[in-house]
Amino acid sequence: MADDDRFTIGNWVVHSRYGVGKIKEIAEMTVFGRKNGKEECIKVVTKDSEYWVPLSICDNERIRPISSRQQFATALKTLTVRGEHVDMHHNAFVHQIDQAYADASLATMMTIVRDLFGRNREKTLNRKEERSLKLFASNLVHEYSLCMGVDVETAQKAIFELLADETRAANYSYIFGVATLDDISTAN
Repeated sequence: MADDDRFTIGNWVVHSRYGVGKIKEIAEMTVFGRKNGKEECIKVVTKDSEYWVPLSICDNERIRPISSRQQFATALKTLTVRGEHVDMHHNAFVHQIDQAYADASLATMMTIVRDLFGRNREKTLNRKEERSLKLFASNLVHEYSLCMGVDVETAQKAIFELLADETRAANYSYIFGVATLDDISTAN
């Protein structure tokens, strides 16, 4: 995995829980619970945190490089289609959210944001749904901003236009209360 140029210093990645961050360092570290001792790890810095990930597990679904413009443009179509899980029973929908946390793929992120927006339109979201919507919408906005080379506000507006109607308009600033990419890229 050390030869994998997707995970090199300066590259942007998306983590299903931590969001968009930049790889700042690669170092040999002792990884708790590993029998073979030291392992090559990447240090990722986000606006709110920094974390280390062993390169040996970078092929799992929780962390990935940011998407290309083409991948993002194709995936945006997901936001324009009515969600399949909007009317789903609460427990089944919670399972869908949990699956989204385990899978950082762009398609999954788009789908869960779309479905949570749709669910919010028809009923009040519970706390887990609200937190999930904020996290995934923030991740989506930041990744869009990087992929398309636009500022965060422009990214918010572009994504919101695909999801928007008058009912959702009141929730715009609440849902997209995200930091700027400058905050992330200048973090230590």
